Amino acid sequence: MTPFTFKALVTLDDGELPAGRFAGSVVLRGHCAGPPVRTMMFTARIVADDDEPLRPGDRRRVVTITVTDDRAAQFFSPGRHFEVLTGHEVGRGTVSRRLVTLGALADRRHTTAPDRSAREHRGPEFAEMLQRGREVVQRGREFA
Repeated sequence: MTPFTFKALVTLDDGELPAGRFAGSVVLRGHCAGPPVRTMMFTARIVADDDEPLRPGDRRRVVTITVTDDRAAQFFSPGRHFEVLTGHEVGRGTVSRRLVTLGALADRRHTTAPDRSAREHRGPEFAEMLQRGREVVQRGREFA
């Protein structure tokens, strides 16, 4: 499975959080508009962009979240809302943008191509971004 990484704004509730829970994995509850409308739980790693630990009461912290699940793109597209859980709901967030890593682009070379409808659904911006990524990878190989 390819890691799915995105930026988000997260707000944590006031109160007690289990000690060290944000040093590693948490659970995110994502929502898919469907049809049909679905809710799904994902194990995720959350890291604050300022390298400071997340604390109860944090408001609108910019974080990077990584989910390793092939279905994550359906639930965590820009503008989608999600909840942060550590046994119970401790916060909520909104996806701001997806991050495409070179590792994700390299992994795509070894998989089968998505069907035509999936490529068209992503739009021309995605195709342009993917092409730029391929060019960067190719330039890297030329210098190696």
